[in-house]
Amino acid sequence: MKNILPILFSTVLLLVSTLFALIVGEGFLRLKNLDMKNYDMEMWKYAKSLKRPSQNAVLGHEHIPNKTATLQSVDITLNSHGMRGDEISESKSHHRIIFLGSSITLGWGVDFDDILTSRLDKLLNAETKKYEIINAGIGNYNTKRYVELYLAQLKKFDADFGVAFDGDFDRCFFFDKSGSFVPGEYMVGIFASIFLEKEKGAKIVHDPRVIWNTQDTVR
Repeated sequence: MKNILPILFSTVLLLVSTLFALIVGEGFLRLKNLDMKNYDMEMWKYAKSLKRPSQNAVLGHEHIPNKTATLQSVDITLNSHGMRGDEISESKSHHRIIFLGSSITLGWGVDFDDILTSRLDKLLNAETKKYEIINAGIGNYNTKRYVELYLAQLKKFDADFGVAFDGDFDRCFFFDKSGSFVPGEYMVGIFASIFLEKEKGAKIVHDPRVIWNTQDTVR
């Protein structure tokens, strides 16, 4: 019995010490992340709070409709379609533009009034309501998932056209309401005609590999 008591005491002491260390560690982590700025922790919370596995194997995951979470000190509220923004009716009364992308399009860490789609909404509808801007950004999506998301879930909203950003948010791609990609040279031609209408004789810089449409527009 005397030989067992020291072993029992050491075991209890080890368990108590381990529990104490875990409590102290948990407290330290909570204090460290009080400002809600730790990226890895916030992404984990995002996945647990606002995402769920998708029945669509291509998508892999999707947003949970009607959920709200505070991430990086910012409230992110999803509507009944799992998108950040106001509720959307399947019948439209204004022109619609839909934005696809990953966490930057969603507005990760940015107040709702300051995200891209909110700013564009204010700009385009400064005088009267003409456009409805839809933010369909979902974190950790790629181009393949954008296309699948639009064709499987978003085409029903009958957007006039859409804009999809790559993961780095440094390139964008345009597509029509059917989900078909609009080649970049045609977008350059459209933009060139708008710029030239505002500034006659302006210089248009374009890709030298694909020129016919742009040159026809500029001339």
